[in-house]
This record gives sequence, C-alpha cells and structure tokens, in this order.
Amino acid sequence: MSLLRSTLTPLARNYRSIVSSSASRSSLKEVHPGYKQMQVKAGRFNVEDGNPSFIKGGIFDRIMYRLTMGLCATAFVWDCVLYYELSLSSTTSSTGARVQVTSTEALKY
Repeated sequence: MSLLRSTLTPLARNYRSIVSSSASRSSLKEVHPGYKQMQVKAGRFNVEDGNPSFIKGGIFDRIMYRLTMGLCATAFVWDCVLYYELSLSSTTSSTGARVQVTSTEALKY
C-alpha cells in the first residue's frame, strides 16, 4: 500500500504539469494561422442569404445536391414501379406472357 501511495502522491501534486505542457498553455495567447483562415471561410457559411449551409460551398455543392436529389427521385419511382408489379395477381410464364393465376395454383409456388 505504501508503494502505491508513494508512487501516486507525486503524480497527484504535479498533475497539471503532466497533463498540460507549457506549449499548450502559451497557445492560449497565440492563435494558429490555420485557425484564422478557417474563420474567414466560416464567415462565408454564416451569411444569412436564404441558402442552406450545404449549398453555400459553390457550384460543386449545387451540382452534388441536385444529383443526389435526382437519384433519390429516380429510386423512389423505381420502388413504386416494383411494388406495383409485385402487387399484381398475375405471374409471367416462360414465354414472357402474363398468365392469370388462381388462388389454388398460387399455393403450388
């Protein structure tokens, strides 16, 4: 027990110096140049112009947004067509012609 206490006591006293270095404490006074550039870019996104933030990046963001919405709409239409075709009570024969299936024949499949 005394070995554990003798090991942990100096760590507890010097905890602040172990966790934070002098470089991290001095950084509170100075700001990294990359952060200043990021603030300039962020100012463009904080402007109230009626556009959502995912379109404010420029023409590339607008193209990607419209492409994504177009693909979503296309997938929705394909899903509707799929569900419509699956809801029909007929099946396709080996020749490709539609054949009406009665309820007793449907149990065979």
